[in-house]
Amino acid sequence: LAGDGAALLPLCGPEVSFDGERRRDRTAVAERLAALAVRARAASLRLRRLVVLPAAEMTRRYGAPPRRLGSVATPGSWVALGRFQRGGAILVLAPLGGLFRVVAISD
Repeated sequence: LAGDGAALLPLCGPEVSFDGERRRDRTAVAERLAALAVRARAASLRLRRLVVLPAAEMTRRYGAPPRRLGSVATPGSWVALGRFQRGGAILVLAPLGGLFRVVAISD
């Protein structure tokens, strides 16, 4: 995560929602990913806890997803909740082309 958003593109779906703002343009997605990586590095964020569950199980345990994520947390998708020493992040991963790809990121 050296701030190279383009290197992260293969992990993403054809469209990625950033806090509810959907982006299809790969350059725009790469720029947003780079900005997130740079921001995390500048804040010296360290992952403290990670929970990864199917979206249905995540909803059962923690309730409905935030509205900005509800439309992308579809059946068959998985949700990753990351907790840092300050704040957290949510990633939604959907099965696309035989692999799971990131389709949403929120903090």
